[in-house]
Amino acid sequence: MPQHGRRLCPLFSGESHLVTCWVVGREPILREATTVHLLRNVLNQVKHRHPFWTWGYVILPDHLHLLLTPKAHTLGQIVEAILEGFTDDYQQMMGIPGKMAIWQPGFRSQIAADVDSFATCLDFVHFNPVHHRLVRRPEDWPTSSYPHWVERKLYKLGWGWTIPSRLAKIHWE
Repeated sequence: MPQHGRRLCPLFSGESHLVTCWVVGREPILREATTVHLLRNVLNQVKHRHPFWTWGYVILPDHLHLLLTPKAHTLGQIVEAILEGFTDDYQQMMGIPGKMAIWQPGFRSQIAADVDSFATCLDFVHFNPVHHRLVRRPEDWPTSSYPHWVERKLYKLGWGWTIPSRLAKIHWE
């Protein structure tokens, strides 16, 4: 079981959000390494223009989850910049003229209002590839912040090999 609680208290202040964005038609365009690399570049570019803390992320073939805390800009500005930046760069990379919809309109956001909800959101992010049966263990998924948190000893190896108790009753997307 993860070592949550007081360890997370200094990690965030203000409003942290679990953001989910889906590709139109759940098209699995994010399964390709070049596309994931493109998305990571866009995330870094947006982070410089619209600063935010990233606590957790997972990039799945047809959607992504980010647990973040805005610093100076609104959550809407940050997510819009990510989605628009990726769309523009993806279209350019693929040689697609004009404007097309890559992402479903809008995004889902859940506020992580306290340490427990923050920990649940972080667990949700890291368990998501297992939930979707893409891998059997969180550490087997290549595009996640899970290894970062294992290295920092928030999670012990073996976490997420079965459904974590804190996630047993949540509503999955």
